[in-house]
Amino acid sequence: MDTKQTMEWEVGWSDHTGQPPDRWVPATVPGAVQLDWARAEGWGDHTYGENWRQYEWMEDKTWTYRTLLRPPACSSGERLYFVSKGIDYSFHIRLDGTELLRQEGMFTPVELDLTEHLSGEGGLLEIVIDPAPKRLDAPPGRGRAQADHSCKPAVSYGWDWHPRLIPLG
Repeated sequence: MDTKQTMEWEVGWSDHTGQPPDRWVPATVPGAVQLDWARAEGWGDHTYGENWRQYEWMEDKTWTYRTLLRPPACSSGERLYFVSKGIDYSFHIRLDGTELLRQEGMFTPVELDLTEHLSGEGGLLEIVIDPAPKRLDAPPGRGRAQADHSCKPAVSYGWDWHPRLIPLG
């Protein structure tokens, strides 16, 4: 059976993992936490003028996506999977508070079998995105040397022609 479910997602931020967000806003998946938050706040285009500066604080927060899963009826022998082509960058996936997967790397797809973990009633699926990876002993400033230990594009950390904006989500 090839049943794909459309899910309604929300996203919120907190100062660290383990602290739930105080506020949730609608999220577009696939997407980026920065764009969802900016849309909810009514911010201007991040590529215009100095608008990108409004986004700077976001790279140091923990972001949580959540959705309520309502599983379709499965016949005997069928499996139910959560599939993603990539989640940026370091994250863990929880179902009803239980961690099912921890992964790093935006180029690695996710195929997570939920069959044994999900009740017939459904459950709360959360994807918790860690703060942007940074090499803390990099030279002073907020330069692209912070990106030299991850697969994140260095240009996102700032370049002469590109403002600093490290995508997450």
